[in-house]
Amino acid sequence: MGTMGSIAIRSVFIFAAACAFSPLAASRPAHAHALAGSQVDGASAVVLEFAYSSGETPAYAAIEVYGPDDARVEFQNGRTDRRGRFAFVPDKPGLWRAVVADNMGHRAETSVNVVLSGTGMAQGAVDVSRQTAPMALKAILGASLLLNAGALLSWIKGRGKRRAMENGR
Repeated sequence: MGTMGSIAIRSVFIFAAACAFSPLAASRPAHAHALAGSQVDGASAVVLEFAYSSGETPAYAAIEVYGPDDARVEFQNGRTDRRGRFAFVPDKPGLWRAVVADNMGHRAETSVNVVLSGTGMAQGAVDVSRQTAPMALKAILGASLLLNAGALLSWIKGRGKRRAMENGR
């Protein structure tokens, strides 16, 4: 091999080494980070509890909490615990809204008025307004469904008799 060949090989080697080590030279030192948890003393949590009219609890139902400033953007979301409870810590006074929904079509909404007390946030009156139809309305709708189904069957049966009479003439 001549001098030109060894210079070319040496140049390729230097170029490859420069390409391989240049990211290391330009990079900043990496700092590790960790996630830690701690108990917050003195925090005024609002604890909400939900239940069906039968007394059963909506275990692990989805819940969204909206603050007093923005009714569209969630302040917090999550799931109720196995007893149908959910807790959150408001960061300002005002009317807070929580919406809970299970996977069976049930939905409930509650409002909590949080006021500023001398020691921090304090929970005010809870107004639970269920977004489900009252029992009387459900009964009326059920009866209406049954009557309409009966009327439809009667009409179909009568239509068949009319056709049979027309064909029998």
